[in-house]
Amino acid sequence: MLSGMVKALAAPLSIAVMEPGELLAGLDLNAEQFFPEGYFCTGFYLIADEETGLIRFAGVGHPPAIVVGPNGPRALNSNPGMLGIGMVDGTAGDSDRLAPGESLIMYTDGLTDAMDPDDVLFGEARLTTILQAHHGADPTEILNHVDEAVTKHTSPGRAADDINIIVLQYPVG
Repeated sequence: MLSGMVKALAAPLSIAVMEPGELLAGLDLNAEQFFPEGYFCTGFYLIADEETGLIRFAGVGHPPAIVVGPNGPRALNSNPGMLGIGMVDGTAGDSDRLAPGESLIMYTDGLTDAMDPDDVLFGEARLTTILQAHHGADPTEILNHVDEAVTKHTSPGRAADDINIIVLQYPVG
């Protein structure tokens, strides 16, 4: 219910074409009144220019997005903190540019926190290795490789946190 509320609160802010850090600060203030004591969420907001590859982004408490390409991976870091408790100041955010053929992967922490039978995390290093091994692949293929690796890693029937992954790819030529 809270994540649906956050999405509803973010919609009018995104229409205002704010910078990502400003949007997260506004979302934090608007969501605070609806979050029960002890509840919070994380967020990563990105605006991509499909023509130039320019990306503007900000994150709060969320795993970093990862850009993969022929020159190796790089992280688009998220600031520490939590949305929904009134402490995001709007100065977060940065920009980057995707090169032709590079892919950007955003994911929830359920992916890197997935555990095997011995309670070993799937982890960011393993994710980055898989992504780099398949850089330049079609986004669907990238998702399939990550899904296959997580499925092999985790225990059958073991409850896991939600896992959501988005892959954007800047076209070549």
